[in-house]
Amino acid sequence: MSTRNATLSGWLLCLPAIAIFGCFFLGPAFVGAYVSMHVWNGSSPTLAYAGLRNYTDLVGDGRFWNALWVTLAAFLAMALIKLPLALAIAVGLAKVGRMARFYRAALFLPYMLSTTTVAIIWIFLFDPYQGLVNQLLQDIGLESLQQGWLGQSSTALPIIVAGGVWWTFGLYVVLFTAALATMPRDYYDAARLETNSSFKILLHVTLPLLREQIFSSAVMLIGGVLGYMTGFILLLTGGGPAGHTETLGIVSHSLAFRALDFGHASAVSILVLLLVFSLIIVPTVRIARTRVEFR
Repeated sequence: MSTRNATLSGWLLCLPAIAIFGCFFLGPAFVGAYVSMHVWNGSSPTLAYAGLRNYTDLVGDGRFWNALWVTLAAFLAMALIKLPLALAIAVGLAKVGRMARFYRAALFLPYMLSTTTVAIIWIFLFDPYQGLVNQLLQDIGLESLQQGWLGQSSTALPIIVAGGVWWTFGLYVVLFTAALATMPRDYYDAARLETNSSFKILLHVTLPLLREQIFSSAVMLIGGVLGYMTGFILLLTGGGPAGHTETLGIVSHSLAFRALDFGHASAVSILVLLLVFSLIIVPTVRIARTRVEFR
């Protein structure tokens, strides 16, 4: 097959994926960008042109900046807890042997639960009046430690982050385990000729070879905080108390479906898209230039 025919065949094979990407990502993105420059209540047949006013309004809106801070704080907390712990367990499971499959399945099980199910579990645990945690504290005589976990500004976001970590933690363990399984043993054999320290091998061999998987996992985390965590937070706190758990996804949802202000809601979504794109484009280019391929 000639190079031209091979290229054509490749594009033909990619057409279904390109069509799906265009319909469900590019199309809505362009529509959102268009709506973000108009005033629209979601039902009116006409849209009033507003230019960049929706964006300038957000720049001066304290609620938007608070939501941006909450979103970044939730992402950083989940990344710093979830990724290192998932990697450590994946490395440990590689040495377990036949029981590794059972442990991976057990860790992956929460990820299969729906958003509503996980929210119900967390409410069952941390409800301030009938929650299991407060009941256990009372039973063991530690009433002084009882908290209104989801109703206090100091504990609401940490509890939500803990829920997000528990819910999706197993997925990252499976991803890291799969990535570790693809690494040639030659790298480790060569490293053991230099040192017997497992920590040094992890630091100088495993982590550099896993950088693509770590980066893609971080990108998935960003999408998770802006995606499935939005529904989770809506069910638990609705963004409260006093906006301490209100992410950008919550703000966009509230503006669109409560205030019926689809112009500002779309502007928030477009700003989120630009933020995510700016965070991932530079690392993606750098990783692509220095990519390691195993043969």
